[in-house]
Amino acid sequence: MAKLKGPLLSLSASGTIKKLITFQERVCGSVAYRYRKPGDVKDFTPSGYQSSIRGYMTAAVSAWHALEPSEREQWEDFVED
Repeated sequence: MAKLKGPLLSLSASGTIKKLITFQERVCGSVAYRYRKPGDVKDFTPSGYQSSIRGYMTAAVSAWHALEPSEREQWEDFVED
């Protein structure tokens, strides 16, 4: 049962209503979100664009680690200038 203080979402609210919506008191104020059972992990599937960007970043990191220390120093000197 949700506990309300004043009109809904104007002052504060906390609790769950019919396992549909959960209200929580946070630093920024009262927030409402879809109910999830405790321990549920939020499903996340990255978009195609996000997957491609992750691939580019993985390739860039691999290339950086493949450089010789002298080559890394040259890049760092170039960036500082």
